Amino acid sequence: MQIKYVVSTMVFWGREHPLSFEQECQFLKSLGFGIELWPNINGQHECRYKRSNWPRLAAATEDILVAMRARDDDPTLEQWNEQIECAKLLNAHIVTNLQSLGIPDAHELNGCGYAEEVIKLAEQNDVKLCLETGRLPILKQAGERFDSLWFCLCRYNIINMLHGSGRINLAMAEPWTPRSFGCTRVTKDAAIKRRNW
Repeated sequence: MQIKYVVSTMVFWGREHPLSFEQECQFLKSLGFGIELWPNINGQHECRYKRSNWPRLAAATEDILVAMRARDDDPTLEQWNEQIECAKLLNAHIVTNLQSLGIPDAHELNGCGYAEEVIKLAEQNDVKLCLETGRLPILKQAGERFDSLWFCLCRYNIINMLHGSGRINLAMAEPWTPRSFGCTRVTKDAAIKRRNW
């Protein structure tokens, strides 16, 4: 198995550095990492995934592995469509959560009409939507209802999903194994300490 890492652009936020977005991408590429894009730059509200930004995003991320963090500002279907089309252009998958899909984090899977439309848009564009966090029972129900959903499982998220169970039992996540991928966030400190992986 070959593990490919992406470093979040969030790593560069709030830190003084002279790098432009393009330089961040080239720096990470030179270290062998891909990049996780976030929809907003720290302190700004304009979404990076707007169509007007696509040429810059495509040029900066050429030949680099890209993951996209979904908008979490209650995106409309039009905004979802725009970020899905952006993901298609960048050959990226979108990491999202229940709330961004309009699914309440409750005990039962209710109110999925909006999520169904978003998931259909992703399917039509061959873009993977990956749920990252939520309670295990609701994630399981979402996976049973929507065949094309993937699951982003990292150590933190597995603990979060299984909270309240008293122990971590990865067998509970086994039904999703064919639709799961591992996810590890690399922080700036970790990237510096482990630069020579």
